[in-house]
Amino acid sequence: MRASDVRITEVEILVLRHQHTVLQRQVDKPPFMRDDRFLLAGLLHHLSMDRFRGLHLLS
Repeated sequence: MRASDVRITEVEILVLRHQHTVLQRQVDKPPFMRDDRFLLAGLLHHLSMDRFRGLHLLS
């Protein structure tokens, strides 16, 4: 596996773990806080558009 593929996979895992944390706080809809948006923006910046479109992000 190439180093770039490993990095992309690691970023995707971090995004999914963070979404899981947000879902744990969920009542009706996950309340994305400002810090949540900053973290996701920073992580998603490293993904290609194809990978980004493949994620099912919560809004």
